[in-house]
Amino acid sequence: MCQEYLDSMISNGFIPKITLPTKLNRYSCKLYDHIFTRLTNSSIKSDSCIYLTNISDHLPVFLSLNFMKTKTNRPTFVEKRDNSVKNQQLFMNKTAEKLTQIYFDSCLTTNPNTDFNNLESALVSSFDECIPLIKSKVTKYTQKHSPWMTQGLLNSIKTRDILYKKLVRTKPSSPSYTTKQQRLQDHKLVLNKLLRKTKRDYYATQFAKLSNDCKKTWKLLREITGQKSKKSDPQATSKKKLKGLTKKITQQ
Repeated sequence: MCQEYLDSMISNGFIPKITLPTKLNRYSCKLYDHIFTRLTNSSIKSDSCIYLTNISDHLPVFLSLNFMKTKTNRPTFVEKRDNSVKNQQLFMNKTAEKLTQIYFDSCLTTNPNTDFNNLESALVSSFDECIPLIKSKVTKYTQKHSPWMTQGLLNSIKTRDILYKKLVRTKPSSPSYTTKQQRLQDHKLVLNKLLRKTKRDYYATQFAKLSNDCKKTWKLLREITGQKSKKSDPQATSKKKLKGLTKKITQQ
């Protein structure tokens, strides 16, 4: 019967994680407490343990599942174009100047790719000269981690942190301490109101757009509440399948 039980579990893809005795007597050692797993996701790491403690005649068994995703190394610097109004006007003037120096053949029998390549070369060179790449450091004040966050709010958060640092560096006995403290409190009050309002308005707009799509609406709700989809939870799926398999084996 033990062999049939083990063969049934293994044939359905369940691997035993506890392979050492869990009940130790003076003259016998037996394995009574089992943990089986069937993890299809190779990124999930598991580790089992038998805890040696005298709390009962059976030793406690544990299984640790690591669902943590590997952290991706974020770049320290990012490059972006300096697309200011001044540079845009400079690009227009530079392009117009170069176009006057290029000869475009209007004959219908000539290869049009020649004129196209000349035009492309003039545009690309003017773009690189007038709208250069600027390298900027990646900080928490330049990266948006939420879809509703704006650059203006990030600047306000940076100002709040600066005010807090100034307050911390000021001695409590200083006459300016109370002024800095009040300024920080006023700024935080306005900032928190703006954060709540921006987030509320963003999701209100999203719900209005998805009013006719129930599936995407529920996906948005799970995103707000931080819940994961049940289909993507391998632990819940394994529990359900293990329960059904155990019931089937018991009936047999």
